[in-house]
Amino acid sequence: MNSEESVTSADLSTIQRAITRHLTVYPASHDVIQQVLEWAGQALGAHSASICTYNPRTQSLHRVNAMGYSEERLHEFRDVPVEPGLPITDAVLEQRTIYLTVRDWEERYPHLTFIRLPEMQAIVALPLLLEGKVNGTLTFSWDSGRTLDGFEWAFVEGFALQCAGVLYRLRRAAWDQKVLQYSGGIVLVFGEDGKVNFLSSSVTALLGYTEEDLHHLQLLDVLHPDDAHMVGDVLTKPGAPLRTRVRVRHKAGGWIWLDVMGQNLLADPDVQGFVVNARDVSSGVRAIEALRASDRAHRQAADRYRHLLDLVNAFDLTVDPAALILTVLERAMAVTGFPQAFYVDIVDTVFTLRWARGSHTDEALALLPHKNDLRALGRSGLATLRGELFFAAADEALFDPAEALPRRFWRSFCSVPLITGGLVRGVFVFASGTEDRISPDLRQLMRSFADHVNVMLERQQHVQQLDTAREETFQALGRALEYRDHDTHGHTARVVDLAERLGRTLELSGAQLDALRWGAYLHDVGKMGISDRVLLKPGMLTEGEWGEMRTHPEVGYTILAPIPTLPAETLGVVRHHHERWDGGGYPDGLAGTGIPLLARIFAVVDVYDALTSERPYKAAWTREEARAELERVAGAHLDPEIVPAFLTLLTGDAALSGFRGGLEPTE
Repeated sequence: MNSEESVTSADLSTIQRAITRHLTVYPASHDVIQQVLEWAGQALGAHSASICTYNPRTQSLHRVNAMGYSEERLHEFRDVPVEPGLPITDAVLEQRTIYLTVRDWEERYPHLTFIRLPEMQAIVALPLLLEGKVNGTLTFSWDSGRTLDGFEWAFVEGFALQCAGVLYRLRRAAWDQKVLQYSGGIVLVFGEDGKVNFLSSSVTALLGYTEEDLHHLQLLDVLHPDDAHMVGDVLTKPGAPLRTRVRVRHKAGGWIWLDVMGQNLLADPDVQGFVVNARDVSSGVRAIEALRASDRAHRQAADRYRHLLDLVNAFDLTVDPAALILTVLERAMAVTGFPQAFYVDIVDTVFTLRWARGSHTDEALALLPHKNDLRALGRSGLATLRGELFFAAADEALFDPAEALPRRFWRSFCSVPLITGGLVRGVFVFASGTEDRISPDLRQLMRSFADHVNVMLERQQHVQQLDTAREETFQALGRALEYRDHDTHGHTARVVDLAERLGRTLELSGAQLDALRWGAYLHDVGKMGISDRVLLKPGMLTEGEWGEMRTHPEVGYTILAPIPTLPAETLGVVRHHHERWDGGGYPDGLAGTGIPLLARIFAVVDVYDALTSERPYKAAWTREEARAELERVAGAHLDPEIVPAFLTLLTGDAALSGFRGGLEPTE
């Protein structure tokens, strides 16, 4: 049909129905638009026609479909800025249809006369509007003066509306596709049989699978076996939602963590599938796992540091060598992480188990050779005899010929010899039956451990020797005084024994017992400053002689105070053992609990021994007489709570439940 032929309303209605059917049957595409544009142009007898899309961001029109134009013309006007002064741009800006004859063109666009083609005798430009928004433009031109009647205008406007809808759907489809392509997530649709019906292009970038790959796979083929149950229930429940985190196998191997949201739409006639939206969270999961691993490592390091401090403190706080060895054995287990630990005594080449700690120690010991000779333990025993640390990794044999590896219960172990006085006295052994724990850090730790233990035990041995020497010195001083004062022979030994027994009854600490015992040895050392005339006088002393005798506590304190290792509590016994509870004693007239505790304790013992001992000026009292005298002077001369404790001790009842009143707290 050309421009000279007339078109009836019936013809237009037929073509309109054909266009509508074509747009409905076939998916929206520019090929479909091209087809219907040509039909519409022919129905209207147009010489040329075009459709442009509108980009509001760039404010431009882009020609996408055309008929009747030369290639040169199409290229020249492919992209047009939306500015006033052109029919198609004014249609966009004014959002109305513009119809122009040649005269109209010359009057309205005199500056564009040169671009109008001779065959453009009539032009119509329509904005493609949908819901008030411009999606593009539609133009028709005729090579003769053409006037559209009512039916033709209705056809043109209806066609413009259809084109606007198709362009919108095309733009939306392109938007959806690009968003799916460039988003971090993926979209999959599975059928009831688990086959893939749809996948976004990002699946390939994320998981490596192409659409062809996934058509040959089922959902369970790519899911981690431990995660399959998370989606199994949803697949069998129409409408059920899914929100979980799963691992999916990458085509190249390894697992990708995905946060998954899905919906079972198998019963939905529009979808008939299981829709999955997922995004890769592997980096976040790995970061969390790394953080947890780091946290565990820090906690382990903190625990090891705490156990190491406990071990170091044990060196300083434990005095008894046997207790120190056992404490070190148990604390070192916590530091090293070994599940089993042993300590054996060594004499020459013979070893004897002393302590075993940990699980299955009996089974581990049962695997040792049936000889208590270090030489039967292969390289480890010989290293111990040489006083050397020994480390046995899981892949290291101890014997020749080599034993079967890995060893049971002795998979890896280390031995640390205990050396004092240049001789191997024992050995610590730490073992693991489950893993190889021998590492450079452990080797360094155990070397440091060996140095500390051996130095500490050597030091303890020296301290014990010094303590013994000090104790013997104090005993010697006490005996020296007795040799000068024959009448008090045996007094020192008796009061030392009674004072220590009374101190234990009163639950004094170890340090207080030592201070009390040493005070008992030295309490009369000040008598070295008393003249023989007074000290050895066989009869009663005069008041003046008693005055000289009463100076011996101060003299003793003055003699002993410069000794730096002597505790203040021992000096307190020496100076204040003649103070009285009522304040009538000497040298300082202290009273009550103002008198040092150990001095109050020793005063009871000293008075008792003086009463029951013979002196030149009196006979020895009987035990019953002495008990009665102590009861009489309790609360006046002596502490009223310590006296009953001492009397109970004398009768053999050392259990003083609830005795605390009036005493300073003990450690």
